[in-house]
Amino acid sequence: MGNSSGSTSNVIRDASLNIDDNDLPRSGIRERLFIDEVHDVVDHVDHGNALLDEDVRRKEVGEIYRNQARVHRQTRDDSYNQHLNAPTAALREDAYIRYMREGECVIKANRKAAELIYKANNQKRPPDIIDLHGLYVKEAIIKVDDAIANWRESGFEKCSIIVGKGLHSGGGVSRLNPAVIEHIDNKYVGVIKCTVNEANSGCLDVEIGVWTFSSETQQTLDERNYCGFCCVIL
Repeated sequence: MGNSSGSTSNVIRDASLNIDDNDLPRSGIRERLFIDEVHDVVDHVDHGNALLDEDVRRKEVGEIYRNQARVHRQTRDDSYNQHLNAPTAALREDAYIRYMREGECVIKANRKAAELIYKANNQKRPPDIIDLHGLYVKEAIIKVDDAIANWRESGFEKCSIIVGKGLHSGGGVSRLNPAVIEHIDNKYVGVIKCTVNEANSGCLDVEIGVWTFSSETQQTLDERNYCGFCCVIL
């Protein structure tokens, strides 16, 4: 009795983690177990290890959301296969509804995971550095654009993006590294240069400024509608 009510209370009042029962995905017993798992992380901190860093808590809960997203993704894929192979229209419709619902749960769980993991990695970093460890490529690109907007507004000229060396990626190759460089090169042509740090391949150097081009190159940029980015940064 005490453990159940205490766990819920801890999660709702833990504003630093920004977690609430109403924000957790649910569609049955599996989600009840997931909610209990989140509660256990907070209980472990509140009652068993008060010295555990707040950012560690965020990462732990973020990984729980990631695992939940993987479960929903598998169910989503299974439901789609059932939709394709169902013998009746009614069963096909039921399977498709499950497919859509599980897809929404994947997005929601991953969004929450990205929010917690990014905050854990960056809350104590200086404003000219961001750490993208633990993010998927699309999530990382959003954070890069947000950071660049903040850097330009703050007048920073040299900044850093930590992408990691890909040691935990498939094949041991970083996916974030080339994706971030390509995104910056394409979107911020003439305004921002992004290169791999010579001393640390898991870090990208970002230089914010304005460069001049040959007339031929400038014409190509204009045709690609990038001329709007070629402006003086105040």
